[in-house]
Amino acid sequence: MNIAFLADDASANGWYRAIYPMQALAALGHNVRLVAAGDPASRVAAVHGCDIVHIHRQHDERARAIMQYARRTGMPVIWDNDDDLGSLPETNVGSRRFRGLTGRRVIAAQRKMALEADVVTTPSSRLADMFRHSGVRDVRVIENYLRDDVMFLRRGERHDRLVIGWVAGLEHHLDSDQIPIAAALGSLLVAHRHVEVRTVGVRLPIRHERYTHTVGYVVGDLAPAVAEFDVGLAPLIDIPFNLARSNLKLKEYAGLGIPWLASPIGPYAAMGRREGGRLVPDSMWPGALERIVRRRGERRRMARRAGRWGATQTIGQNVTQWEQLMLELINRKR
Repeated sequence: MNIAFLADDASANGWYRAIYPMQALAALGHNVRLVAAGDPASRVAAVHGCDIVHIHRQHDERARAIMQYARRTGMPVIWDNDDDLGSLPETNVGSRRFRGLTGRRVIAAQRKMALEADVVTTPSSRLADMFRHSGVRDVRVIENYLRDDVMFLRRGERHDRLVIGWVAGLEHHLDSDQIPIAAALGSLLVAHRHVEVRTVGVRLPIRHERYTHTVGYVVGDLAPAVAEFDVGLAPLIDIPFNLARSNLKLKEYAGLGIPWLASPIGPYAAMGRREGGRLVPDSMWPGALERIVRRRGERRRMARRAGRWGATQTIGQNVTQWEQLMLELINRKR
């Protein structure tokens, strides 16, 4: 296949929903072409001669020009969206774009792209149902998967310290405010001298020499930082934005052989022991954290299960889902 795709390489979403899958398709022998930024005419020229176009989330003038060209020439288009952007919490730095008159215009433009595409893809069934409810006829769920090289970053647990980590964007301030995670972690630091706590993105109100906060990492540098964790956390409150999330965070932990604790919300609700973790209701976080710190043997068993499941969640092992969908659409058009 000759595949053209549009994605924002400054966004982690763009990598997981477009760049990583396209790299994996190229490894299978398909010709893959990133449509670079430019005027609408140059973008249309970039997709000329391709068999299919994949667009992650974009809905601007350039993306619209490509959609119109594809419709005229009979070229199938996949439009992908991986978040319920209309329900972004106000604490999210990007939420302003989706509020008020500007927000309504953005949502309307995205809906138009979704309705005109041959297929809409999402990583969660909840988000897929939302698109179907809005009138999109063909919606497919293809989950997010890990880079194939993430397995090489695995390491065993050290004897001298136990690092408990949480990777979370700014919108997770709502989760940390409403779930007693900060107090529970603060108590662990006081009670267990070998415990360290690290957060990437969200900052917790913890004042302790063994608490470290990092604003963030570029996409390629995140996995090495997470590989330093011995336990990964994924607390979520029950709000629409969280219900439509993907399960990628637990895959990122498991792919590195890290046992995890997560809220029984949205994408995590059906996960647990087999995937190397445990689901924790809001009020149970202090006890769950204390237990996982004290029970080293249990952590090791969870880590082994996480590693086994995580090894099946790479893009290389799952890219045929994208390949088969694209071949189906191309054959349908023909």
